[in-house]
This record gives sequence, structure tokens and C-alpha cells, in this order.
Amino acid sequence: MIVGITGTRALDDTGRQSIFDAISMLDPLEDSLIVGGCVGADAFAALVATAFGIPVAAIVPLLDEQWVKRWADEDWMFFTTLGWSATDSTRTRNEQLVAQADQVWAFPDRAEGKDNPRSGTWMTIRMARRANKLTLLLVQHP
Repeated sequence: MIVGITGTRALDDTGRQSIFDAISMLDPLEDSLIVGGCVGADAFAALVATAFGIPVAAIVPLLDEQWVKRWADEDWMFFTTLGWSATDSTRTRNEQLVAQADQVWAFPDRAEGKDNPRSGTWMTIRMARRANKLTLLLVQHP
């Protein structure tokens, strides 16, 4: 199973514990992660998964190539270098993450009613809901 991870860049101890607990349920022989390559939840999820021996892939802009080299399992990696633009880079990355994942696990820093309209995390959550792939939603501060 491929689990897509989306979450806040403003990760705190509550969020880190939620991610750790969720990833610890995965099987390194059967499961893998795909992340969007951002600091915060994406990077922490990659760190935890790597510690558990779970393969990690990233969809990131070319500028984040060093991040991918550190956290992605190159034997399994799904790595797409997108041509980023100011209008579609986040949306395109999030669409691909949802499309590639069997399930999406979300770790936003606030409840949906407190949504920042520019939040990539909540954009991805809405995409995953429409695709019936949102499986886990743990808010740091409901």
C-alpha cells in the first residue's frame, strides 16, 4: 500500500507524535510513503519512515533535489520534477500525490473551519476526499 502524507509545515510535538504513531502501524515489507517534500510533516514523516525501514518517495520541485536524495529510497522512488509556476505548482504536486497514493493521511495544524485558503494541506485533503482516498485526518490543534 502507498500512503500519501500531507501536513503542516508548523509541526509541533503533538503533530510529531501523531505522525510517529500512524507510521509505526505500517509494514516495511508491504507499505511505502509518498510525500510532497516540504519541511514539517513531510520531512518528519520521511524521517520516521526511514527509521522503520519503510520506503519513501517524494514529489518535489527540482530545487529540493537534495532533500529527495537524503530521504527517498532510490530503488523504489517515484520522483517527478515538475515545471513549477506561481499558479499551479502546489496544485499539480498535490494532485499527483493523491493520484499515486492508495490512502492519504493528513496532519494539518488546525481544524478545517480555521482553514487558510492558501493551505496546501487542506487543498490536498479536499482532493483526497473527492477521490475517496482520505483515510486518516489528525489535527494538531482542533
